Amino acid sequence: MGMRLPAVKELVSRKTDSRDGIMSFAGDEVRIIHSADFHLGARAGLGAKTAEHHGLLFEALERVSKLAAQAADVLLVVGDLLDQAPVSEHVAGALAARTTEAILGALQAAPSLHVVIIRGNHDREVAYDKGAWRELGSHERVRIVSEPQLVALDEVGINIVALPWMGGEPVQWRDWPAAEPTVVAAHCCYPQALTGPQDFVLTQQEVESWPVKYVALGHYHSGPTYRVGDRHVVYAGAPEVVNVSQEGKGRVVRVRVGRDGSASWEPVPIGSLTGLGSQEWRLEELPEPHLASLRQRLEALAGEKHWLRVRVTGRRSSFGPLDLDSVQQGLADKFFSLELIDETNPPIDVEALQAGEGEIVLKHFLRIAQEELAAARANAERAKASGRQEEEDKARKSIEILREALERGYSVLRTSEERT
Repeated sequence: MGMRLPAVKELVSRKTDSRDGIMSFAGDEVRIIHSADFHLGARAGLGAKTAEHHGLLFEALERVSKLAAQAADVLLVVGDLLDQAPVSEHVAGALAARTTEAILGALQAAPSLHVVIIRGNHDREVAYDKGAWRELGSHERVRIVSEPQLVALDEVGINIVALPWMGGEPVQWRDWPAAEPTVVAAHCCYPQALTGPQDFVLTQQEVESWPVKYVALGHYHSGPTYRVGDRHVVYAGAPEVVNVSQEGKGRVVRVRVGRDGSASWEPVPIGSLTGLGSQEWRLEELPEPHLASLRQRLEALAGEKHWLRVRVTGRRSSFGPLDLDSVQQGLADKFFSLELIDETNPPIDVEALQAGEGEIVLKHFLRIAQEELAAARANAERAKASGRQEEEDKARKSIEILREALERGYSVLRTSEERT
């Protein structure tokens, strides 16, 4: 069954053209700036760079607001305008003041602009209708969406099926308006293969059942896009790089929706940072001496606005850890943020293994698996702390696989020891 709304929210009025029964348009198309995942106030573990990063996130909001005022009928924010509910009134007030100033400035500059803000998984608890947020939340051309509903922007001439984050439930909608055009906006996970049990999941089958041509999504920061038949399923991406898992520059999407519901879109670069993502470099790929090769490869990627994490994996030629700290400190001023993580393993004692029985080989395998399990757990915790859901899910899957392998290995080892 689709999500049902309280009766009062099903009474949606529509202005229609008396000639053809279609919602009135100021022009032949509706112009939407599709944005998401600003994560204002994000805690990204940047230490001394935190204040600078917060400033860049706000600058992205200001640029997007000005873009909407100049070239849009609707500014659509599909979740996670804020990173999370602030822990103090002072922080809440500062976030609210600057956010409100940017958005209300756009509304003042463009009297026909409308703003629709949908809650995501990070800003579900923000009281947009109270306190420091009241001026924004009560504006007549601002809609704050806290539960699934149909937003009919009659003055603009478009319907938006707005679906905020509803963790642990499938995305569904069945109450379609009779008039076109309509778009869907949802803060959710798509496709299903990338999700976890507590996610708000959108399936391809659900999208195929929707009579729309454009599905505006938020949640994944790098902005993946898909085609489902003639439907565009588009993640806006974060306007500025939010954390180390994001790749490329921040962006929004400029969307044009025709009277018949047809849609076209194009990405618009917004951010000033460049995310290089979280990469894995294996020692086997780095000529010896490894540290010199590592430094040289990093220098080729350097940039004062570049954000990079490198996990160094593989097997070392010595039993001691790699001195990655010296490399990171030496190159820190050449990146906006650089993080090097040692996930290498010590060398294998080949002679001992060749001379030993299967039990020795098994014990060696179990030791390596334990090291890999510890690394996977650390990765999962780092990803969780920074809100990198995709990376956390990947680490959790690795943990499950390693646990199963260890259980089987120890079971075989116990059986072998009992026999002897």
